[in-house]
Amino acid sequence: MTVQIAQLRAEHHHDGFGISTGSPRLSWRFASTAVKGWRQASYDLVIARGNNKEAYHVDSAENVLVPWPSAALSSRETAYIKVRATGKDGSETGWASLTIEAALLQRSDWIAKLISGPPQPKDEPKSPFRLRKTFGLSKNVGVARLYATAHGLYQVQINGKVVGDEVLAPGWQSYHHRLHFQTYDITHLLKDGLNIIGAEIGEGWFAGRLGRPGVRNIWGDRLGFLAQLEIDGRIVCATDSSWEHLDNVPTLASEIYNGEVVDTTIGTPDWCTASPATETKASAEELPFPSAELIAPDVAPVRRVAELKPKEIITTTSGKKVLDFGQNLVGWLRIEIDIAGTQEEELLIRYAEVMEHDELGTRPLRTAKARDVIKLGGKTKGWEPKFTFHGFR
Repeated sequence: MTVQIAQLRAEHHHDGFGISTGSPRLSWRFASTAVKGWRQASYDLVIARGNNKEAYHVDSAENVLVPWPSAALSSRETAYIKVRATGKDGSETGWASLTIEAALLQRSDWIAKLISGPPQPKDEPKSPFRLRKTFGLSKNVGVARLYATAHGLYQVQINGKVVGDEVLAPGWQSYHHRLHFQTYDITHLLKDGLNIIGAEIGEGWFAGRLGRPGVRNIWGDRLGFLAQLEIDGRIVCATDSSWEHLDNVPTLASEIYNGEVVDTTIGTPDWCTASPATETKASAEELPFPSAELIAPDVAPVRRVAELKPKEIITTTSGKKVLDFGQNLVGWLRIEIDIAGTQEEELLIRYAEVMEHDELGTRPLRTAKARDVIKLGGKTKGWEPKFTFHGFR
């Protein structure tokens, strides 16, 4: 049995797409250790950039974060990598390949503006809002990329389809010093003719209540969205004051500690399709460009990794229903049916880790409400929160 290279990566975990540096270090593992005593003695590295191909032979046993031997990549540049290792016994592995694409590496790459809706009260939870832009494309749409981030949390749609599988983007950072942006391949979401891009923004960690005393607006009191859509490196659509601000949003509140409140009778499900319904709208407001360093993250994103069903449904002595998932987890509930009810009725979902006196034990949560509230009267099937998460059993 021969030894083969597996899991060729750039900068620790990275699959190479949207890399944050022009000189990415490479790492690899070996798929088989069945050959007793096999040790790497050297490796060959081939880098193809445009019409140029560079070959390197390195006498080294290192296979973790080996230096990038070529000139630094430019923003948006793609390089095709092949690696082969040679053992001390002279045996060679096969070639392993990886495609690397650099993200926007320079601040000057951004022409987009940070945009927002009207100011909201500083001492209260910030209501999520939506931003939207319609743009046209001619035939033969090329390779399309979306670079996006927010002061707050965001979810983007293009033509009614959610972009990417990441949640709670851009995550929690020291927003005055660094701001992560995400790179998305959106080629398959665009079409000839009219296209619509829309974003929903929530307060998240940026302006939400944090810490035991519950301090708000640690990094600012104005939520904002920053995005740049490019096709073959050409900027097609970027956030600015020409975007629409929509205030007809079903999510009334969304907090990290307190959960979400949604009114199912508000909003239009087709707000980000080619034929948006008539809505109350205004121009977005441009805010100062973020002072923090804009960088593509080198950490794995937050994603849904599993779906679980309750192990047991308990009826408490007070008549409440407790869904026991049989383990502690981090996530939320998704509603799989349309729940009948009037506009005066609501579904309250509380999250906790323990039972106390045969009831859901919320005492350890202190002042955190840790709940989601769904005001009924509209459709609930498929609902799940966008900008919060819960720890619970």
